[in-house]
Amino acid sequence: MRQLLVEHKIHFENKINQLIYIFKEEDKNIKTLKKKFGKSGTFLNEIPDGLESLLLPNHSVCVIDDFESSLVLDKEKVSSLKYLSNVSIHHSNLIVFLLFQSFSIFLRKHVLHDILYQATSLILFRSMNSFSSLKRFLNSYEIKLKGNQSLYDIFKKFVQQEPYQYLIINIAPKLRNPEVYSQILFCDSRPLLIFHEEN
Repeated sequence: MRQLLVEHKIHFENKINQLIYIFKEEDKNIKTLKKKFGKSGTFLNEIPDGLESLLLPNHSVCVIDDFESSLVLDKEKVSSLKYLSNVSIHHSNLIVFLLFQSFSIFLRKHVLHDILYQATSLILFRSMNSFSSLKRFLNSYEIKLKGNQSLYDIFKKFVQQEPYQYLIINIAPKLRNPEVYSQILFCDSRPLLIFHEEN
């Protein structure tokens, strides 16, 4: 995430005039981003009320890092995030990254499950979690892959075999066909959902 934001001029269509990074723990990545973005960066330890009002249309990137466990317990924040993902992102051309430590959002009963359908890309990292919900979700996409493999087969083959592997599934509506990548960064001005496991 740090490298993607540091190299934002390469990866995003619009210039980032404002970065809002909401994080639980400050580490070397946060320190690097603070130095890089200076006054155009806002770094917060909690999701503020009225987050949407802080974002600049066409020029804001918002990262919400590792807040899944507290988010699901706060109905107002859940409602706000759903509005942000269903309405604001599209009308204000915002880029929003949600970084979660588990695959539990793939469960239908998860309070944030609906925002998966607003994502234009999913980045899935290796994990030791249960995959039944992930399997069901990935197999719901009709994406033609070589050898009649499913997305879940690709995930098992390319991500679960080695540490630090990941799979990017680009399902942006602007694409002619969905795309699946592994081992690359990519340029897209749309929101992402990122799932990874802590070291």
